Amino acid sequence: MVMITSEGFSLQQIAASLLGDPILRVSWDEERLVVERQQDGAFLQFQRNDSIANYYDDEEGDVFKGSINKPVYFILNFQDLSFAKQILLLALDRADLYLDNDMGLILPGDKFIKVVKESPDWDWLQQKNSTGRALK
Repeated sequence: MVMITSEGFSLQQIAASLLGDPILRVSWDEERLVVERQQDGAFLQFQRNDSIANYYDDEEGDVFKGSINKPVYFILNFQDLSFAKQILLLALDRADLYLDNDMGLILPGDKFIKVVKESPDWDWLQQKNSTGRALK
């Protein structure tokens, strides 16, 4: 999964929304944020990687082009889908970023979270739209 946001976005903004949760361990710097559930080690890592901009063809890039000036990219790595959903629900219900499931679905964070809330069992790793193209 990829998070796309504007230059100047700070991972500290996400970390701040999670710091009060006693079951989480949160660490970050400018390039990386790691959120870990202390009891079992489940994690979600945000790692900045602007080189993946080269993989966005015009059609995919057009989805967020008008909304995000000077995009920056973060790869989201996780091992537990339900934990990743929990963290996304807490921290990414925002319109100032986009989430790309790497299967052809690109949505603003708030719309992505709306789908997660409406369909808690949704596995975004399998989700494509009917044409296999990115959704606006």
